[in-house]
Amino acid sequence: MILENGLLLNPDTTEAVLFGTLAQRKKFPTTVGIDITGAVVPFRDMVLKLLGVTLDSTLSMDRHVTEVIRSCSYHTRALRHTDHC
Repeated sequence: MILENGLLLNPDTTEAVLFGTLAQRKKFPTTVGIDITGAVVPFRDMVLKLLGVTLDSTLSMDRHVTEVIRSCSYHTRALRHTDHC
């Protein structure tokens, strides 16, 4: 853990993602991650549930839409099993 400017970074749970088109992301050398005050934060293709939205490196929203549909389907099925008064 690193404490700088009153902020605490846990490199074991922190992830980074590069956003852009495939062509834009190919301009960056393939690296393991980014060095932030001595801690290497790994790059991922996707960051899950950042402020309730699943973001991927292309900002396509495909994964987020899939998860919202899955959640809606689950709750719809659950409503079918409730007793009616």
